[in-house]
Amino acid sequence: MSALSFHPSQLDDKLSEIIHGLSDEEKLNLLKLLNASVSPEKRISKRKHFFIPVNVICRNKSFYSRIENLSEKGAFIKTNHVIPPGNEVDLIFSILNFEFPVNLKAEVIWLSKQGLGIKFKRPSTPSDRLALEKVVDAINPKPVKL
Repeated sequence: MSALSFHPSQLDDKLSEIIHGLSDEEKLNLLKLLNASVSPEKRISKRKHFFIPVNVICRNKSFYSRIENLSEKGAFIKTNHVIPPGNEVDLIFSILNFEFPVNLKAEVIWLSKQGLGIKFKRPSTPSDRLALEKVVDAINPKPVKL
């Protein structure tokens, strides 16, 4: 029986069976391939390289990692933790010249062996807007007038 010799109504069951039999590494590779095939590069904001320690919180669990690049729209977080795309995360990190840690809500957009691609959520409160403004200032610092 070939992999395609089943009734279309059995598609979900067949896919689940195949995926269930994969190793974690094979699942990550499959996810990467699927993301690449359905989500071409959509990045419109230039990323700037940073190495910022970050506390990532998802579903009442947290871990420390680091932000490796950052834009006003999102970031790449270097980690070996697996958070599937679509999950919301809270990010807490510090930016130079900002008195308080930045706390932003974000969504995991993609996942790889190296880490997470995240997109910042639209700010809904004044403190969220201020936090995102500080991120934008860190990426594109304004010259100091003397």
